[in-house]
Amino acid sequence: MLLIIWICFLLQRCGSKKETTIIDIKHFPVIEGWLFKYIHHWGTCDQLCYRVLSPFVYKYSELFSNVLKWAESERTYVRRVAPVSLIRNGVKSSFVVEYDLDKVLIVVENLKDDPHHHIQKAVGWLLKYSYLTYPDEILDYLRKNVKSLSRTTFRYALEKVPKEIRQEMMKL
Repeated sequence: MLLIIWICFLLQRCGSKKETTIIDIKHFPVIEGWLFKYIHHWGTCDQLCYRVLSPFVYKYSELFSNVLKWAESERTYVRRVAPVSLIRNGVKSSFVVEYDLDKVLIVVENLKDDPHHHIQKAVGWLLKYSYLTYPDEILDYLRKNVKSLSRTTFRYALEKVPKEIRQEMMKL
């Protein structure tokens, strides 16, 4: 697994130089195979997402159908890949969500009832970084769904919200 993480890091570094990249859609079946064969922990799941899957899903919009399939997997860390793959590394080690809000909310809706805490955290994390792009829409979604989201998801989703609003929302 360490070798795969190293390869992922190398692919990301090579692909970060302007828009040229050594990864291509033809490589995707191999990368997705790694997901099903080697990902059994949240740390390796997130590394694969940051370094490889997220750039693939962002660059090739047709892969969103794979994201939806991952969300339905019986395997916990394949399900976790669905929301985490929509979070991209931004500049200066920050994260961003650059997808249509509709796509984000489809993934959130598919996974919001998942009982596993690593899935709840991933859904909250996706909402947290979506807030930076869609602040009003995410706050509205959280207000409307406060009763149907786990407290973990809700709390994680509020981490980027200004303190005053976060305190108000936590009282809901």
